[in-house]
Amino acid sequence: INASCCTASEQSDASGYSPASASDDIMKAKTGLRVRCLDWLEDVENDDDVHASVDRGSPENVRGATSDWERLDTAELHSFNLVLASDVVYEEHHATLLPHVMERWLRPGGIWAVSLAIRDADMICLFLRHMHRHRLFLDSPAAEMQIRWETACIPNTCDYCSKRPTLAFPQTLGAISSEASLKELEDVVRNHEGGAVLMYGFRPP
Repeated sequence: INASCCTASEQSDASGYSPASASDDIMKAKTGLRVRCLDWLEDVENDDDVHASVDRGSPENVRGATSDWERLDTAELHSFNLVLASDVVYEEHHATLLPHVMERWLRPGGIWAVSLAIRDADMICLFLRHMHRHRLFLDSPAAEMQIRWETACIPNTCDYCSKRPTLAFPQTLGAISSEASLKELEDVVRNHEGGAVLMYGFRPP
């Protein structure tokens, strides 16, 4: 996976930028953004604590290894304040490896936000378990407010959310919870399969 990233010292205005047609030099000149190749496969899949089956016949799974884009320097490990991801879990190895990539770059105390379409509840739950395993959130009583979730359902008619009186319904679409454990997150996912969920929180120090 390739990513555009902006460090705290870089200001950017991405208006008018077309990533499909602009070169890295043009993009930097127009926006101040730098495109970098993340340690998507080759740097993480062989770690001793990571086990994932990757389809090397898929174009997306070889792009990182062959890209001539500049890479993030290892000096920037655990230095990023914010990680954003939208609809990034399509295959099982995404669920296994992406949390590992996030752990490598997000600083302790940093913020992450992940929006996911729930096409396969088991796969999203696997993603959550790896997020938890890499300590991107905790589910102990002391971890209150470290993670929240929002759904894209209609809560008054949602069989799950309508039975949860502690949930907040700030608008006609979606429910919000400010306290979540791994078990609750898995329940939310399984009860909203076919829908979508937004999860966000702080990586514990």
